[in-house]
Amino acid sequence: MISMAVGARPGDRSGKVMNYQMPTVLDNTPGASIECTPVPGSMFQVGVTTVNCKATDAGGATATGKFTVTIWDCFLQDDRTGDSLMWDSFTGKYLFISPRNYLTTTGIVRITRTRTGMNLSSPYVTGSLDTRFFNGRASVKVSTDGPVFQINDSNYRNNVIQIYVLPLGS
Repeated sequence: MISMAVGARPGDRSGKVMNYQMPTVLDNTPGASIECTPVPGSMFQVGVTTVNCKATDAGGATATGKFTVTIWDCFLQDDRTGDSLMWDSFTGKYLFISPRNYLTTTGIVRITRTRTGMNLSSPYVTGSLDTRFFNGRASVKVSTDGPVFQINDSNYRNNVIQIYVLPLGS
């Protein structure tokens, strides 16, 4: 069983419906079955969910296993290299994966205010992220529609996402 990390629809803190493939049961007794909870097609919340599986054969013997599914509400992928950055906009936690470098790294993004006087005419908050392998920038802007979070891949022009975020404590 393989754990997985998935990006949800940008701005959707409710999570994502996951239709994962059920694990295969190999047994020397015919009629073995497997059940997993939560089942494929369930809504997985933003964060980490453990999927527990139990296999039972016709003779009543059982085996168990588990894997994790991590849902991130921000997802940015470099189309050229396949590198991806997944980010929880509420906690600041991130996961950076670089398949070409066999690298996975995690951490917390720090967001720093660069302008004072947060008002609707010119609000601006920025932050930066440097994981040694990914350099990017992020901004939070307040508009009449609410705060908008944006992260840009500094190397490729088409890698931009925007999501609405809730203020801390809401």
